Amino acid sequence: MYGPQTIYADAIHSEKYRLPGETFRDAMSRVASALQDSSEHYYAFRDTLLDMRFMPAGRVQAAMGSPKAVTPYNCYVSGSIPDSFVDRENAEGSSIMHRAEQAASTMRMGGGIGYDFSTLRPAGALIHKLQSRSSGPLGFMPIFNEVCKATSSAGNRRGAQMGVLRVDHPDVHAFIAAKHNSTALTGFNISVAVTDDFMDALAAKRPFDLRFGGQVYSTVDPAELWEMLMRSTWDWAEPGVLFIDTINRMNNLWYCETIAATNPCGEQPLPPFGACLLGSFNLVRYLSQQPDGWAFDWDRLHADIPHVVRAMDNVVDRAIYPLPQQRQEALIKRRMGIG
Repeated sequence: MYGPQTIYADAIHSEKYRLPGETFRDAMSRVASALQDSSEHYYAFRDTLLDMRFMPAGRVQAAMGSPKAVTPYNCYVSGSIPDSFVDRENAEGSSIMHRAEQAASTMRMGGGIGYDFSTLRPAGALIHKLQSRSSGPLGFMPIFNEVCKATSSAGNRRGAQMGVLRVDHPDVHAFIAAKHNSTALTGFNISVAVTDDFMDALAAKRPFDLRFGGQVYSTVDPAELWEMLMRSTWDWAEPGVLFIDTINRMNNLWYCETIAATNPCGEQPLPPFGACLLGSFNLVRYLSQQPDGWAFDWDRLHADIPHVVRAMDNVVDRAIYPLPQQRQEALIKRRMGIG
């Protein structure tokens, strides 16, 4: 028997990942057909899917071979958010509102999205052209939150977002406390990007500057800030913590990109317009019971890997992308052999 083994699991899979009237076998045949290189590849890859030794992410299952215009990528990271509310010169990507529009396009096609709001000046900072004061990141995040809530995401799921703010941003205290309720920013997970400089200051018990655009706005006790962050994480399960300098050091593309945010679930740091292509080997399916105990079928895993890698590479080439910048970023990684 192929596919989910309980009524509830089968109903969920049918609702989220299959076309009307499709069985699990039909859906896996559709996905394998859309990602095949040859007849041999089709049957080999479909066998891994039907036996559930490997399962691509839900978006891949829902999108590939489907007549619906949806993306097979679960999540993306936004382009860098400019510190400008509107686009006065009609230059693509030159405003906060343009990024919100791009986010709507991404979520509508089934992709979650992460943002780094550290590029926005702090609340109360002077806007010289208007001689007014900035709303700060927390003033603009509700715009993205409402876009998320208003966007009907493909595949019977609502949009998902991650909001990130650096630990040295002057609005970090307000950011940490932003979700100490059940009503604000409900379309967001949030995380603080913690720097090496902050951790060094914490260890050395020296004052830590909160700054933006080269200007120091205040100097704080890092122990008090860390205690506030950890207490919030314990009491409210947010914000999360991203050790952002470590992430960039460990990124094997450190020489050509800078990572400032993650996908909404936080499992994959990504550069601006980066895309998160997911799939999982179910290692339990490679176990078999022998007279002397359980054995792992390494030969089968070794045989499955090339077929899976080829199929997932083909997702990159054959995907529908909400934005051209996302496609360009994915194809660059694909050509570098790390897509």
